[in-house]
Order: sequence, then structure tokens, then C-alpha cells
Amino acid sequence: MMIVLSIVNISFSLKSQNQTEAEKRVDSIFLNYQNEIFNESSDLNEASGWIMELPSGKSVIRSFLMYQADTIISLGNETVPHLFKWVMNDELYIRYIAVYALQQITGISPYIPYFDKEDPDGNRQKAIKAWNEWWENNKSKD
Repeated sequence: MMIVLSIVNISFSLKSQNQTEAEKRVDSIFLNYQNEIFNESSDLNEASGWIMELPSGKSVIRSFLMYQADTIISLGNETVPHLFKWVMNDELYIRYIAVYALQQITGISPYIPYFDKEDPDGNRQKAIKAWNEWWENNKSKD
């Protein structure tokens, strides 16, 4: 019994060292969005205004995506570097949530075409560079 507990503790300890709490929370939120909220069985309400089609064929309004970003925004500055990989996500709705959260947290809104899958001009990378620079200057001010 003690050997099993030790192995579990070592395994948990190694995972904790490789991923910060902030990164775990951000990843957990986005994985929940992908698996629960935006999956084919989710029941999303359509409304007048800006509407985005999800991979499931359903539509969602921009304010719903902004609302989803509020959870991440409330976590504060420490989430900034963990959002960068989500800015590069192929799913447009996930990318929108990450970009919106970064804009709200940092106050920086670089030009970034939310819905350009190809991004031939590298605008997402340029935006990440600007947000990373902000992070380096503000990471201890949360």
C-alpha cells in the first residue's frame, strides 16, 4: 500500500513541476469549452447580432464567447503566457476566447484577424510577441 501511494505521489509531483497552477486552470477551461460547451450536443441560443458557426454546425453569438473569456480574465495576469498556445488553436471560437481574454487582461489589442485560419502575415505571432513583452514587464504585478 505504501509503495502504491509513493508512486502516485511521485507521479503527481512530476506533473505539478511541469505545469503551473495557472496553466492547469487555463488548459482545463479550454478543454472544457472544447469538450462540453461547444460540442455537438450543446444547446446554444442564437440571437440577433454577430453570430459564429461552430464545428458542430450550431451558431453562437460573440457575447457568449466573451462571457466564456470572463472566467479566464478573472484569473488575472498569471494566465497570460498560458493563453498563447490557445491563440494558435485551429478552432476559431477557441482562438477568439483566448485573444479576447489577452486583450482584456493586458489592455493591448494588436491587429489580429480572429477568423483567418491561414494567417499568412503572421499576425497571431506578432500579437503573441506584443503580449509576451507586456507579460515580461508585468508578471509580478497581479
